Amino acid sequence: GVQYGEVFDPLLVQQLDAVQLDQFPTAVIDSVTAAHQLLGTRVSASWITVGHSEGGQTALFVAQTAEQRAPQWNFLGTVALAPASTLEALIPLAEATHDPVEQAYLIYALEGLSTVDAHVHVEQLLTTQARTVVADTTTGCVDDITNDLARRHLDHLFAVDSATLTRLNTELGHYDDPDQHRAGQPMLIARGTDDND
Repeated sequence: GVQYGEVFDPLLVQQLDAVQLDQFPTAVIDSVTAAHQLLGTRVSASWITVGHSEGGQTALFVAQTAEQRAPQWNFLGTVALAPASTLEALIPLAEATHDPVEQAYLIYALEGLSTVDAHVHVEQLLTTQARTVVADTTTGCVDDITNDLARRHLDHLFAVDSATLTRLNTELGHYDDPDQHRAGQPMLIARGTDDND
């Protein structure tokens, strides 16, 4: 799977979020086929996915399509550690908690959404105070933006009506949420009690 790790490249994040639903799971599944082509019988015909954070989210999407895309390999299941999920709850969470970490992830998620929906113009959605960090999503890292948001103490990020927020919630859930489809094999989803974001 894909892992953002400690280096949170904003341009990569936008590209990753835009393709999560389709291209990453395909790439992971195709890598299993490629491994068999390269290594032959030295590789087991049975396989699982394991991923953390964004990689955990990718692993959940893999679980939904592995058996259809590569039925010749015995897909046994998925382990997803701290996957991004239930993204349709991100806007209400960030707005209710005023947590700069949640606010930063929300802005990144919206930037990702803007790559698949030409009607999403992140700066136009945000309050004047929140707009100042948008430029940092293409040049800074999530920690910089989180710290900037913490210094600003923003009670609200959005300057749009509730219908727009509802539409954005729906789109975040549709494009980047693995909770929408059933998987055929077992899954273990775990999150540590010390996870803060």
